[in-house]
Amino acid sequence: MQPPAPLEGLAYYTQSLLAFWPEKAVIGSCVAGVVSLFGGDAYLLWMLGAMLVADFAFGLADAVRRRHFRCRMLAHGALKFPAYCLYLLIVGVVNASLSRSFGGFDMPLLNLFIAYLIITDAFAASGKWSGGWMRPWAGTTMPPRPLKVCRHAGCHELTRDPSGYCPKHKDAAEARARKWKAEQDSQRESAYRRGYGARWRKLRAQILMDEPLCRECRKAGRIVPATDVDHIVARADGGTDDRSNLQPLCHACHSRKTVRENGGRAVTR
Repeated sequence: MQPPAPLEGLAYYTQSLLAFWPEKAVIGSCVAGVVSLFGGDAYLLWMLGAMLVADFAFGLADAVRRRHFRCRMLAHGALKFPAYCLYLLIVGVVNASLSRSFGGFDMPLLNLFIAYLIITDAFAASGKWSGGWMRPWAGTTMPPRPLKVCRHAGCHELTRDPSGYCPKHKDAAEARARKWKAEQDSQRESAYRRGYGARWRKLRAQILMDEPLCRECRKAGRIVPATDVDHIVARADGGTDDRSNLQPLCHACHSRKTVRENGGRAVTR
């Protein structure tokens, strides 16, 4: 069962706030401090409103430019305002409680948080306006991957590379993967003949647009972007391309499912 779209959007914006939080906290503190010097705390709310409008406008323009405009995307973007209102309400209550606890001392927590939201939206709007070169700062990326031991036998180096290999062994592993892929491609039919032509690519893009998070990870309480579209019932077992038979998965979950089903190697779809 999929979670309601508002909960999915709230989870997405919460994850965006947590991305690169140390850098945004430092810059936001500086912004809040400068504004407070001029006695214009209300300016922070005006700046936040302007950034929300700018981020929404740039996101709309970016979707039109990429021809990926969808009503679901519009609703997802419109959800940002109530999500931010909820965050501000929670922080406001905490700020008021702390002020009472310290004998009426005016705590700056709410202003700092508003400045943090301003910086988050500034990065997001810049990423969309710049066509992608600032997207790592836009709040749409996931936090850094945890360190893992290199997958090469006998190597104990730690790495965050998605391939699972340290820099010393990554090139050799990629070369083996390319060789294996070339051998597989030479032995099987084209993607079009196997049913993965233009129609499938369009359907795949639509599925990932409508449900951007991995379904299996979400069931386990994790927020992981989906990269593959999987047939719940494989085509070889009579499955179809009907949307009820398709699910978005991250590459790791898709690989595990493929190996579990037929012992084969996963293929990104």
